[in-house]
Amino acid sequence: MTDQELRYLLALTFLPHIGSITARKLIAYTGSGEAVFFEKKSNLMKIPGIGNILAENTRSREVFDKADSEMDFMRKKNIKIKLLKRLVVYAKTIKNVPEISNAEAITTPVNPNEL
Repeated sequence: MTDQELRYLLALTFLPHIGSITARKLIAYTGSGEAVFFEKKSNLMKIPGIGNILAENTRSREVFDKADSEMDFMRKKNIKIKLLKRLVVYAKTIKNVPEISNAEAITTPVNPNEL
């Protein structure tokens, strides 16, 4: 996974009202974390469960500041990620990094039929 791919996946975790299930759904329909942020709002709203507010939230650029901050934190603490079957998780457990901020599991693309 490249830093850019990770940045977009982290940015998804900072979007208001978008949890891991909705993030997976967005990725499954658009093809990648990056594609979620570049997809037309009208197309996002065609995804089941995605309304105007959630689609509008993908236009927030402050989530990228938070994602960049998270990536800086990960570099400073030497936190690596490990790709598992359908989840990206931090290789070090969160309990081993007490000052960890909003790091959480990030989902990878899945088949929309699995949702």
